[in-house]
Amino acid sequence: MSQRRTTVAERHHMIDLKLDGYTFQEIAEETGWSLECLRKWWRRFRDEGYEALAQGKKKKSGGGAMSTFSEDIRFAFLRIKKRHPGWGVAVARPRVAEQLDIAMTDLPCISTIEKYWAKFGDRLYARHQKRHPKATQERGEKPTEAHQRWQADFKEWITVKGLGKIDVFNIRDEATPVKIGSFVYPARKATGRDVQEAFRQAFEQWGLCDRLQTDHDKRLVKTNHDHPFPTPFILWLIGLDIAHNIAPSAAHNGCVERFNRTWYERVVLGRTVDAQEDLQRISANELFLMNHELPSRSQCSVITDAMQKSRLSVDREPSPINLQASLGFVRGRFCLGRLHSLWHGTSR
Repeated sequence: MSQRRTTVAERHHMIDLKLDGYTFQEIAEETGWSLECLRKWWRRFRDEGYEALAQGKKKKSGGGAMSTFSEDIRFAFLRIKKRHPGWGVAVARPRVAEQLDIAMTDLPCISTIEKYWAKFGDRLYARHQKRHPKATQERGEKPTEAHQRWQADFKEWITVKGLGKIDVFNIRDEATPVKIGSFVYPARKATGRDVQEAFRQAFEQWGLCDRLQTDHDKRLVKTNHDHPFPTPFILWLIGLDIAHNIAPSAAHNGCVERFNRTWYERVVLGRTVDAQEDLQRISANELFLMNHELPSRSQCSVITDAMQKSRLSVDREPSPINLQASLGFVRGRFCLGRLHSLWHGTSR
């Protein structure tokens, strides 16, 4: 009596379970297939990728990316990419070296790992699809120096495994690769005072920026008043001699929007976190790595050698003259608001 053959779908199910961390024994108990059968198809997948699972007989292999490295190394890179699809090779290599307790020089080079991952296609990780069209026109002059303009944005209602829903407030320098800061809050609980405290910490660490660009978030700007009056946060920026403007669309706030995605991939994806403090600590560690070891060179970064050396510390202090002028502005706006209220009160 001939033994039943595995189907292609069953072979894919075996491999997916193995990549998710299950042992051969656990997979055998769940699927009913023998350990010999499981190991056979795992070897074929390891050597040739998903294409080998559709073949009846083993295809003769002439080597390939990472074929000369041990199974432990190949499996470690497959597993880390499966768990953290947003991580690139530069991020994954030191983590694999730490997991296996081996030197970086004993691991494959970056191009070899990239070829190895690419062999598995979309089954290993889905490529990111662009959501926003490229902005046709920048608002004002495009910054070319560190701290000339920061972008800030809330990413809300993020699901963190083990913690639940959270919001994160991200701040990004527009002209350089510097990620200024990321601040985690319970979902929809952050206030304007929390935003001000986040910027206070950012200013203490990095110095003051010249301009700040945000969206229409109600914690930053309010548009429901009968008379024009800035929020306490905007008045605070005026006192610090920091200009503020609102991005007309998400595409014009592209640097921080991309940072939102990067933060999620580096901090949240593939992790289980029990406390908000732990998530904030993980975020701080990842930002340190991105700023000091793996700086981005994306399209929104205009980097020169001089900026590369000095971008991490720029000292600026608020001008006393501008501070006095801003206080006069505040008093004037307050009087206008009081007159407006009195006028409407008496007219009734």
